[in-house]
Amino acid sequence: MKDVKITIAGSAKDQVASIGNILIDTALAQGCAVFAWQENGPKHIGRKNYYHIEISDRPLDGPFSRADVLVDLGSAGQWAITIPDDIDSSGMKPLPANDRLENHPITTQILANAELLGAVSVAIGMDFYTLTHQLTRHFATVHNDCASGVQAAAKRGHAIASGKIRNIPKRRLPVGKQRYIGITGNDAIAMGAAYAGCRFIYSCPTTPPDRMVTFFEKQESRFGKFARQIEHFATPINPFNSDGIKIADNTKSGLRRKRFEWSADDMFFECLADTPVVIVFGWRLGMARNKDAKNHTVDYLSEVCTGKGKTSGIVLIPKSAEDAFYKTILSFQLADIHQAPVIIAADPMVAESLSCIGEIDPVRQTLFSYLSDPEKIKCRFENINIPLAP
Repeated sequence: MKDVKITIAGSAKDQVASIGNILIDTALAQGCAVFAWQENGPKHIGRKNYYHIEISDRPLDGPFSRADVLVDLGSAGQWAITIPDDIDSSGMKPLPANDRLENHPITTQILANAELLGAVSVAIGMDFYTLTHQLTRHFATVHNDCASGVQAAAKRGHAIASGKIRNIPKRRLPVGKQRYIGITGNDAIAMGAAYAGCRFIYSCPTTPPDRMVTFFEKQESRFGKFARQIEHFATPINPFNSDGIKIADNTKSGLRRKRFEWSADDMFFECLADTPVVIVFGWRLGMARNKDAKNHTVDYLSEVCTGKGKTSGIVLIPKSAEDAFYKTILSFQLADIHQAPVIIAADPMVAESLSCIGEIDPVRQTLFSYLSDPEKIKCRFENINIPLAP
């Protein structure tokens, strides 16, 4: 099949994300693979939010530069789809929604989104019945009458688009039996850590996502006891302002756009003396991205790791979410073998973008051997009287 590239643009970040996530879930349910990432536009063009999605029959690991379908979200339930003309690249075929939705205190935006998704399904050749199933799954809990409403709205959008793109070559996304797992690099790192035997993840300020730690806690029968926080180990990263003065505000908003200093004393405290330590440095939007800044930061972390008699620093750089999963498992093995912390430096596109993983390579199953017995690690904490937070 020919890959389909979609860009969704809109000022409402939640709406853009909702539409993009439903398209991704529908594509995955059809057996297609997806590569997707989100970004914010500059202020001088209205600070629009963008969701870029590429759908294929094989896993993808890189962004695209030109979209096949452009979706523009307006206000009051308005939307427009633009498809570049395959014959004349300078021509564009707008598909505006002529129908106005009635204002409803709960479901107006939901119906507008459903109508748009119905139209998009025609433009990219997505299976309409799979789409309506995903719409129902996403929106049925919002309102009692929502399930039938979103299906009717999706059919209306489907009809709008069907009548206006008859002269454009139709695409057809296949419906296959293959099932891919959509995962971001940050999530893959957390999952790899859990499979490697890690039972404690400290996240500051937001990597890995807090929801991943919550997920692990609920999987005790699979992963064993998973600790969210060590009470003694509360603030390993100290924010400083441009004058080098420590900032007292450690809230999420207070941590934004600040430089961070990581104390070696906080990283290597007594209860982790014999436990493999893996440090993840995730490049996020707004951070310095030039090569010198990245190298400086990795060098700094390496200096922290080589303090207190540690061996030379080991840095792993994953190239994709799947690579991040396996490299995280490898990093715990290296940390255990060399008795030194290992750094995983994730590029922003790898860390934040969503890509697909198929079946786990059986040849690599040996990586899933637990490096340390979680019960023994738990005993180390108990012996020095530092309780695990619930």
